[in-house]
Amino acid sequence: MDDPLAVRVRDLAVTGLLDGVSFDLLAAQCVAILEEDDVRRTALLECIAGVRRPDAGSVRAPATAAMWHEDGLAEQTAVIDSVADRIGDADAARELLDRLGLSHRAGHEPWAMSMGERRRIAAELALSSGRALIVLDEPERGLDQASLGWLAGRIREVRDAGATIVLATYNERLADEVADVVVDEL
Repeated sequence: MDDPLAVRVRDLAVTGLLDGVSFDLLAAQCVAILEEDDVRRTALLECIAGVRRPDAGSVRAPATAAMWHEDGLAEQTAVIDSVADRIGDADAARELLDRLGLSHRAGHEPWAMSMGERRRIAAELALSSGRALIVLDEPERGLDQASLGWLAGRIREVRDAGATIVLATYNERLADEVADVVVDEL
């Protein structure tokens, strides 16, 4: 999209979850959604990312990279191979694990890693995708304080580079640190 408007949501409805949600997001903006109902939040994110069709309304958004509750790493595959499969390049996968300080985990299967390690990989896969829109569904789950600091820094870095980010979170501190707009209720 060439105009400064990155996402347009109009009268979005998902039966029993969302009714008439409308908003616009500018390019290079981060919105944090603090709605208490995680099912409602996830439904909105899925509609924005194009993985769920709303029952009514419309969403206009560019191609999206997303991080969901599941990290997307293949359980019975070495982490390096799972990451390489996701990004299509073994060297880039090694670089990603190096950036995260997880190169020592390259040969491990994901089930043998901590939730925080897995979540950092999933977040970095979305954040380093180069997509204009990045959707993050509770990326802070399972992260310790140091990793939360890393996540906040990466979100700001990617936003400052021009990506629009939609973040669903319970963590008000993370929202305050990274969001240009905070939505408390849908």
